[in-house]
Amino acid sequence: SITFTKGNTSKGGGIFLSDSAKVELNLCVFSACSATYNNGGGGAIHITGGNLDIYGTNFFDNTADAGDGGDIYKSGGSITIHNTCPQPYSRSPIQGQPLDVGGFGSIVGQKYSFLDCTASTQAPTPAPPTAAPTSQPTSPPTSPPTAAPTPG
Repeated sequence: SITFTKGNTSKGGGIFLSDSAKVELNLCVFSACSATYNNGGGGAIHITGGNLDIYGTNFFDNTADAGDGGDIYKSGGSITIHNTCPQPYSRSPIQGQPLDVGGFGSIVGQKYSFLDCTASTQAPTPAPPTAAPTSQPTSPPTSPPTAAPTPG
């Protein structure tokens, strides 16, 4: 999940998506993002092409100076807003406030924020730490025995 806060640009204060990009947003927050372009919008997201899938994402206080599409502005591409949470979250999210959507074409799904996804399984229990190998004391190197000088 990513939180986009106070992003400000001409189009798509949080994300501008174009061409054949393929993006999936999971459990994101778009807060107080803005678009300043006067002929379009997308305070949080502006999409002109590509595919965007949105799961369990919350939008609030986003604005567009054009007055259209404070949250999402679509002039191309496809957008699907899923009213489900991404895996491994199984609980259905809570429907939040309606989205301010503008632009052309349709958006598949309900035009609402969805939030409060809860994990369906507990996080795996970490394995216990392994003990560091202990080093064996080393004895000083031994030199080969030397023969005692013989009297002579």
